[in-house]
Amino acid sequence: MLDSVSPVHYISRDNPPFLILHGTADRLVPFAQSVELSEALQAAGIEVTLQRFPNSGHGGPAFVLPAVQKLVQAFFDKHLKQVDTKIEPLPDSAVTVPGSTKP
Repeated sequence: MLDSVSPVHYISRDNPPFLILHGTADRLVPFAQSVELSEALQAAGIEVTLQRFPNSGHGGPAFVLPAVQKLVQAFFDKHLKQVDTKIEPLPDSAVTVPGSTKP
């Protein structure tokens, strides 16, 4: 039954590119699920970028940092406007909010 709600079981070669944003301290959706999804997409040949947010939960200030906004904009520019740009995860230092120490 649980397999039916997991996106990992619906991956196909015709999936669009993915940009996954996930906090490592997310208590609603374990970070490991995004890692699993990312790996399954890569195995299927789907372009995927997994952006981790150290010590962040399910949302929060790290998700709206200027560097993250630029990453999201670049992702959409590339895939919707066909802008020639490279999409890469940002380093932890660019997406860690000072003073953020969630377990």
